[in-house]
Amino acid sequence: ETKPLSDGFTKLCKDLGVVLVATHILVYLFPSSLTTIPFAKNLITTGYVGQSVYGVVISTISLLFIGKLLEPIWGSRELLKFIFVVNFLTSMCVFVTTIALYYI
Repeated sequence: ETKPLSDGFTKLCKDLGVVLVATHILVYLFPSSLTTIPFAKNLITTGYVGQSVYGVVISTISLLFIGKLLEPIWGSRELLKFIFVVNFLTSMCVFVTTIALYYI
């Protein structure tokens, strides 16, 4: 008996996957929505707005499979904190690097 591919994925990761796909569709349909988000929110939301179909697919699949492994060990709350912290710190590093390269 074969199990469906989605068997074992956690609700949190499925919900976050839907957010990734939905934001990509929103940006595709309304490109001006990217410029209306204030800068401070960009540091938080940039990890959830995929601008290429390939990036969204890879991010969603990665999230589902990594969440399937980590959420049972860490719990939903810790996994969600981890995702937010990693995305925020990545955004900050990109911002600092961009500013530094601009001044160089």
